[in-house]
Amino acid sequence: MPGSTTPPGTAFLSAGSTFATNRTAIVDGLGRIGTVQGAPTNCVLVNGTSAPCGTGGSGGSGGSSGTTVQATFYQSGAPLVAPATLYIVCAFAGTITGWDIDVDQGTATFKVWKTASGTSNPTSGNSISTSGVSISSGTEVHSTTVSDFTTLIVNAGDIIGINLAAVSGATQAQFTLELNSPGSSFSGNETPGQTSTLVYTLAHLPAPGSLELYLNGLLMTPNLDYTLSGQTITFVSSYSELLATAQQMTAYYPFGVQGTGSAGGVWGAITGTLSSQTDLQSALNAKLATGGTAALATALASTPAQCSGGQVATGITAAGTANCTAITALPVYSPGGSAVSGAHVVTGTQAATSYTATIALSGSAVFASGAPFCTATDVTSGSGVQYEIASSSGTSLVFGPIGGAGTDTISFICVGN
Repeated sequence: MPGSTTPPGTAFLSAGSTFATNRTAIVDGLGRIGTVQGAPTNCVLVNGTSAPCGTGGSGGSGGSSGTTVQATFYQSGAPLVAPATLYIVCAFAGTITGWDIDVDQGTATFKVWKTASGTSNPTSGNSISTSGVSISSGTEVHSTTVSDFTTLIVNAGDIIGINLAAVSGATQAQFTLELNSPGSSFSGNETPGQTSTLVYTLAHLPAPGSLELYLNGLLMTPNLDYTLSGQTITFVSSYSELLATAQQMTAYYPFGVQGTGSAGGVWGAITGTLSSQTDLQSALNAKLATGGTAALATALASTPAQCSGGQVATGITAAGTANCTAITALPVYSPGGSAVSGAHVVTGTQAATSYTATIALSGSAVFASGAPFCTATDVTSGSGVQYEIASSSGTSLVFGPIGGAGTDTISFICVGN
């Protein structure tokens, strides 16, 4: 610039229609230029976030970026007081793999609270910490021991509460929760392909919250500079003039992608009720035992109807129908254990008339050879009185005289040929 003492090669960024207000440039750990947003009166913190500067009282800041969830507690140089909690909406899904604590001096203990995305911040009742993690000496501690956490899963949109549970002597304390992503091992970068002035297409599907998009070295902000749908980037209309000519654009995936060229599902992403998952519900409804067949399942379900009266199903045929076998008579044996040929059993109940109970026999119940052996019990009076057969013609049985009112019901059983 004419008259300027600026060293040669220094670049200037002038305000214009393609630059939003309330931003400050920062340099990340990889030497890339990024931005931090905030109110015009905010201060930029050393962790790359913004927060009210403040001249008194308590303060702090928190945020999620890359693969970390971080909260910084400060009180304008005064000693920190516990308990205090900062809340962050996690922009990505992942698994807790470690944590860091930094203090300027003293000791501190932190706990993590977590609740699903909603309208309320988590409370101590939503704690996923057991005793909390601490720093007791020095000013920094890093650990990959995560046994204090009751769950390691964080979903995109979860509200995280970083709770400063105890502190002594520190005037500033920072807690960082480290996570990895459920995305694939790909974590490189690519140049999106331009399909129209404002629309670009990615070759990879970013893991939730993974995409870092740089335009001419400036980190773009999702839902402010652009929107992302699957692998499609759409810039807001104010970028149309700039993007009408070739620009340098790079997409980074700091914690992975879900796949290449297609928007595949991610484990844990099934939502809604089971009845809404129609394909899964149909598969469950038709499920069979290991090694089963549809014919077998159908036959098993209909077996009772396939066997007629006096039969029982003993298995399933190759065609899927029931194997039915006739129910045979109760076997009768001699004292020596030999089967009595042709023997059968008749049993039932009969009400007496004028002190006599007569039972007519027909069909297979008829005793064709000699008188059967019978016994009967009066089931009306409950007296336990036993009655023997008075006479038999093979086609009828007569018991009597029956006691009581002469009309009691007897229960009988007879065995014969």
